[in-house]
Amino acid sequence: MSGAPRIALLVAQEDSTRRVLTDAVTEAGGVVCDPADADGIVWTDPGDPEGLRRVLAESPASWIQLPFAGIEPFVAAGVIDRERVWTCAKGIYAESCAEHALAF
Repeated sequence: MSGAPRIALLVAQEDSTRRVLTDAVTEAGGVVCDPADADGIVWTDPGDPEGLRRVLAESPASWIQLPFAGIEPFVAAGVIDRERVWTCAKGIYAESCAEHALAF
């Protein structure tokens, strides 16, 4: 990657999520772009591994963010590979849920 990282934001629903993610990318020095030009992709639809597979077939992105904890459907569908860096929110709820349960 040279220059500002180019990030494609593929959101499941057009709502405030796109605005929040766009702000996060640009505030961090990145540029929002199309998947065909992306260094990285943020994919927010936990129920569409095949859609991500189609996008990845046309994208040079080397980093994929799945901003949710339930990535098992992507693993089962064989979408997650060793050629890219994959990040997700797996385990993000563990400590906060435990603390919340203890508070009850």
